[in-house]
Amino acid sequence: MPVDFMPSNVQTYFLVAVRLTAALMAAPVFGSRLLPVPVRIGLALLLAVVLGPVIPVSEVPTTLARYVVAIGREALLGLLAGFGVQVIFFIVQFAGGLIGLQMGLSLAGMIDPLSAEHDTVLERFLMALATLIFLQVDGLHLFLLGLQGLFVAMPVGGPLLPGLGAESLIQMVGATFVAAVRMAVPMLGALLLADVGLALAARTVPQLNLFAVGFPLKLALGFFSLSLALPPLVVQLVDLFRRLPFDLRLLFR
Repeated sequence: MPVDFMPSNVQTYFLVAVRLTAALMAAPVFGSRLLPVPVRIGLALLLAVVLGPVIPVSEVPTTLARYVVAIGREALLGLLAGFGVQVIFFIVQFAGGLIGLQMGLSLAGMIDPLSAEHDTVLERFLMALATLIFLQVDGLHLFLLGLQGLFVAMPVGGPLLPGLGAESLIQMVGATFVAAVRMAVPMLGALLLADVGLALAARTVPQLNLFAVGFPLKLALGFFSLSLALPPLVVQLVDLFRRLPFDLRLLFR
């Protein structure tokens, strides 16, 4: 069945809007529940109109079946692009969860109304810090630059999934956990030494109340270590956010 119920330029703009909408739904800040869905869709449509004339188009599908497949392709590419940005926030959240668990902050967990997940106070703090850094380095603009590069690497109407860097995707996911562990290791090491010291103290002084002494000690040591680790953490996050356009192109090379 031919797709002749709307002009070809409208078909192109719609495919562009599908990819942009999926990317904004999956991306941080844009994908927040605080931003209403109609606003995100309206923003995607506006970007599609603005970017449409300069976006390369491989081929506009001529049949309804191929057009439906093209819609699915654009949605998948948009979701993958948004996931590529979310990975950085996953790093911060995972590291904060590891540190908060060792500090005993899991006892003071809370339900995040945006994700409906149980998070520690430290996770919320680090996620808020990452969001502020993302906005400070103009991360929204960098994300849009990455999307523009994605349209060049994977034109609208192209083959289903050519050039998808599966190896790059695996490396990116692996690097996520490596980066999270790197962020957490200095503080985890200090807390581990505190546990060893408390264990030796308990063997030496059996009457020692480990909970009364260890809990405030680990909290104080954890926050002190966090204050030392924050400056390099901020530098690392700034570097990751500024590399967004390059990393998105690498993912879809």
